[in-house]
Amino acid sequence: MNTLQKIYLIIFMLSLAFIITKCANPVAPQGGPKDETPPRILEMDPSNYSILFSGKQLTVHFDEYVKLNNLDNQLMISPPLAKKPHVKTKGKSVVIEIDEQLRDSTTYTFFFGDAIVDITESNPLKNFEYVFSTGTLMDSMAVKGIVTDAMDMKPKDGIAVLLYIPDVDSIPNDSLPMLSRPVYVSRTNKEGKFELNNLRNIPYKIVALLDKNNNYLYDLPNEEIAFIDTLIMPAFLGRKVYIPATDSVKKDTTKLEKAIANVAESILLNKEVIRESDSTANELFSQQNVNPNYKPLELFMFLEVDSTQQIIESSVSKGSLITFRLKYPCSEFQINPLNFYPISSWNQLETNRTNDTILCWVHPDMPDSLQVEFVADSRILDTLDFVLNKVNPNAKVDTAKIGRLNYSTNISAGKIDLNKNVVLESEYPLLNYDFSGVSWFEDTLVGTPPIVFSDSVKRIFSFDRVLNDKVKYKLIIPNSVMMDVRGRINDSIILEFETRKKEDYATIIVKPILSDTTKQWIVQLLNPQNVIVEQKVVQPNEPLTFAYILPAKYKLRAILDENKNGRWDTGNYLMHRQAEKVLIFNTEFDVRANWLTEQNWELK
Repeated sequence: MNTLQKIYLIIFMLSLAFIITKCANPVAPQGGPKDETPPRILEMDPSNYSILFSGKQLTVHFDEYVKLNNLDNQLMISPPLAKKPHVKTKGKSVVIEIDEQLRDSTTYTFFFGDAIVDITESNPLKNFEYVFSTGTLMDSMAVKGIVTDAMDMKPKDGIAVLLYIPDVDSIPNDSLPMLSRPVYVSRTNKEGKFELNNLRNIPYKIVALLDKNNNYLYDLPNEEIAFIDTLIMPAFLGRKVYIPATDSVKKDTTKLEKAIANVAESILLNKEVIRESDSTANELFSQQNVNPNYKPLELFMFLEVDSTQQIIESSVSKGSLITFRLKYPCSEFQINPLNFYPISSWNQLETNRTNDTILCWVHPDMPDSLQVEFVADSRILDTLDFVLNKVNPNAKVDTAKIGRLNYSTNISAGKIDLNKNVVLESEYPLLNYDFSGVSWFEDTLVGTPPIVFSDSVKRIFSFDRVLNDKVKYKLIIPNSVMMDVRGRINDSIILEFETRKKEDYATIIVKPILSDTTKQWIVQLLNPQNVIVEQKVVQPNEPLTFAYILPAKYKLRAILDENKNGRWDTGNYLMHRQAEKVLIFNTEFDVRANWLTEQNWELK
């Protein structure tokens, strides 16, 4: 190999080595603990809890790159600004730009919730507040509380809690939630808890609102509300303050104590403070709680109902059945014909158990097209037109085409509960019937049991016979003993069933303890799906017995029935009426077969 070739070879090898080195892709070692540390505040401009603020921009500097997560739902500003501020990230900083003139001598709180997260693992800086004052003083009072659903007593998450200064701008206090924006606002967490800090030491009106259109006004019929009917006073509950934890401050205890003292001085608090650690790695301090007996506020949220009766829905089914579904129960109503003039009764009316659904069974000899007016409580609710598809009773009937009478019973899989009667429900009202040939067997022939209709149109009836436990029964209804309004007759009906054993059931006995015997309470037994199994009205000094209960988990709910109408009623804000009080028993009953459970319950 000559010299020139050697030189080329050396150059080639060096080039190859260089290419291999440059193309190598360094990979970080795999594994190791996951980063769960949230962003750490290094500096705030202006500093947190500054006074005499007159600028238009706030900046928070962090030790890592950050981003904003769900800011629209997380950021709460008190008092609310007329114009939405522009909040953005800039590298390792969050910048807030304010586009309006701030109020004089006012403490502003920017509550970020969990909106600020690191850019890699989305670890949130929890419950961060940026607070400043445009005056010489920093307001330091606070309000805490909880918002729960008035009916099921579950905490309400994401509810806006609003404070108003009463007796201003000539707006009546009751109208403030409808006409005026609040001066302070917060939002509940998943536990229903809320906190409003940096308040002036004056009375406030408080309202909690499920703000559907995010305008801080109670202006939609489907917005839920909670309120306290008297003005509230805030209290001093202590304070936590973020001190940016730069390395120099963390390493130098003297610097840290000086920083704490400066913040305490700036917010005019007692300098006796306690240091606390926090997962944010920012140093915090808090004023010792000077009001340990403070009782958090309780607000119970409800949806108001429009008291105006309405027909929610009307429809035709089964050829000649008109169904009216009303907004509220109604015991006095009329359905008046407008385009026809029947000589005799033209319909049969049936109501459901709650009196808010009316079934109008139209007689076959009525016209196919009907126009009627529906009157409730002496007021015409609506004028309605219906087209029917009826069967003419005078026409020759081909029973093979018209079908047979349909029915259902409360017998399930050949079983029936001991405390129930056998119930048979026809699809249509019965026009004719003869039950004299019905046979009831209990081991041997017993005879024909008494039959009781439970509705006005003779569609639902029961066999009034006491059932014994562990007995097999047979019920025979002969062919063609019933005919409904559509001319359909029944096939032979043979029902074979047996009762459960007494040992299959459990019993719960509730012994109410009443602090006021003049008030009416209702106690409800609820199944795991919160469906009412049974309810009873409490009588003084009388236990409530819930018998024949099948094994399952049950809950107890009590309702203070203020108007004694036998059901829970919602509230009305402008009428200063809270929703009726509800108590949920604090433990669940895991009921076993053949068990007897007794429980005292104080209702007050």
